[in-house]
Amino acid sequence: MKKGTGIVLLFFCLTTWGQDTDKIFYYLNSSLSVGNFSGGQLGFNLGVNERFSFHLEYSALARPAKEKPENYSGGLLSIFALGATNPTDNVESFRILGGVFRSLRPGAKTRINFKAGVSFITKSEAFNFIKDPAEGLLLVPNYSWENRKENRVGIVLKPEFETVFNHFAGLAVTPFLEITSQTTVGGLSIGLLLGKVAE
Repeated sequence: MKKGTGIVLLFFCLTTWGQDTDKIFYYLNSSLSVGNFSGGQLGFNLGVNERFSFHLEYSALARPAKEKPENYSGGLLSIFALGATNPTDNVESFRILGGVFRSLRPGAKTRINFKAGVSFITKSEAFNFIKDPAEGLLLVPNYSWENRKENRVGIVLKPEFETVFNHFAGLAVTPFLEITSQTTVGGLSIGLLLGKVAE
């Protein structure tokens, strides 16, 4: 009797799920972030019936190197390169998230997508700064340095506030927190949503 009841319930759940999937949303998000690291993200979102979501995202963030000496100078090369040659600490991550949609009120154009999941992180840090004897040339940095890399698995929390302009575009504002045993990355991102964002 219990097995028969279980089979009936399973069939009912699958049938209900099949009826709910008539509203499937799929869209890209591109965002810029500021926080203790700054940079951007690019991701793909899949939403079902404005109830559940699945999210894949690549994130690239950076900050000025934490171990950079106080008297560091990038030289003229740094000026011409707009600072791109200066030492930085970088965090790159690939994120896999699941979420739940909540509308602020029925028919509202703003919804909250509570997302959380895991991230696979590569962190690169500049270290071992050595005074460069060529610093008097004023063309190149007055220090040389090395980079160390480490790979970690982290946890991500991202409650996303999505405002839908029409069926194909929207805006997202997202506070986020990414935590590993060695690093905590947090901040706020603002991004554009493009695709099928609503019915």
